Amino acid sequence: MPTTSAAPLRGLTAGPRTPGLHTELYQIMQVAAYHADGLWGEATFDLVLRGGPDGQDRALIVGIEEAVRAILDLGFSEEEVRWLEGHAALQQLPGAFFQLLRKLRFTGEVLAVPDGTVISAGAPILRVTAPLSQAGLLETRVHAAVALSSAVATRAAAIVQAAAGRPVVDFGARRCPDAESSVAASRAARVAGFAGTTNALAAQRLGIPPWAVGSEAMLAVWGDAEAASMACKQVFGDRLLLDLPAGPVDEAVARLAPLGRALTCVRVDRPQLAAILPGLRRALDRHGLPFVRVMASGGLGADEVGVLRESNAPVDVFAVGGALFDGSPPRLAYKVVELVRGTEPTPAPTGPGAWPGRKQLLRRRDHDLLCLEVETLGGRAEGLPLLECFVRRGERVRSAEAVDVSAERARAGAERLLRSAPWPVRVSPALEALASRSSAER
Repeated sequence: MPTTSAAPLRGLTAGPRTPGLHTELYQIMQVAAYHADGLWGEATFDLVLRGGPDGQDRALIVGIEEAVRAILDLGFSEEEVRWLEGHAALQQLPGAFFQLLRKLRFTGEVLAVPDGTVISAGAPILRVTAPLSQAGLLETRVHAAVALSSAVATRAAAIVQAAAGRPVVDFGARRCPDAESSVAASRAARVAGFAGTTNALAAQRLGIPPWAVGSEAMLAVWGDAEAASMACKQVFGDRLLLDLPAGPVDEAVARLAPLGRALTCVRVDRPQLAAILPGLRRALDRHGLPFVRVMASGGLGADEVGVLRESNAPVDVFAVGGALFDGSPPRLAYKVVELVRGTEPTPAPTGPGAWPGRKQLLRRRDHDLLCLEVETLGGRAEGLPLLECFVRRGERVRSAEAVDVSAERARAGAERLLRSAPWPVRVSPALEALASRSSAER
């Protein structure tokens, strides 16, 4: 059970500054070459979904908030610039380039789909328009932010659907390499519909309902399940959620029975759950604990949750950790689609996986339409524009939204995400014509 009532849900709280060197060295070298050759004009880049995790043709997009924060953090510390000045591959560069890095700040525009939007392969997720010296340094930042969160959210959405209304709790914090990625993953799971998290930092920052489970280690400290449980009762009162002690199910439940109504939920993490759970439910009822809920855990993913549900296993709550991170992340591409050479913007030769020019994605009844942005001016094109402006002239213009606002958007699109019917991305005739002209001029 949650240990406390949830705090009001807030937007994403900023973590530590993103280092300027959170990029790949070749991107810095490319920007140095642009600068040396006088390519100082604006460029537009699209972050495009090439395919969802595990081969799916669509994904639940989360991580836009983290990506926007990382873009607005763009800049180099003096220590970072000095390291670059001393790098053998960069020592021939003029001092003006390093001065550029010292003063670098993002001054451009960012459009993106809001977190919780379901997107099909071939569609842009995020669009950056900024001086080439800025936009060229953002690929690693935006890719890392969106890939992790979207992979977690897409898998979490499948698990929520498999649970068919039974709550699912995020147990994934220990699978992440650091605190910030664990918060991002917990947020992604919440957007996808998870009921809560064991991640204390995510609960504190984002207002996600926190859950706490007394572990086997705690039972081992006392050497006796009843003694451990009574000690916890003094601290936690009547909100105990405990692991099922080791041993035969009936004996394990008998050791918990003295807790009475202080025990609200018992977690079982054992092999062959489908065979164990009916006996556990009967033992709880027999020992006067019919009100105690059962939490199933241990390597559960969408398939395992679905099997337990379809077999009518007596499970009240599912706990999921490792399955949120199994498999491949979404395949993303960061492509330049427009450049300003001289005074006029010109479409860039994008290559496979992207379309030239500044575009908008319109949601229609049974497909999305990818079209030129100018086609949507004045309401000329039918459909709901999905790319919204987050940053203009380097300033944020769309406030970070509460995580449950993103979750509501995701709920509306979950059926579209997981159903077998295709949801194609079609291309407008005007965009196809621009691509043909751009290809012919190469």
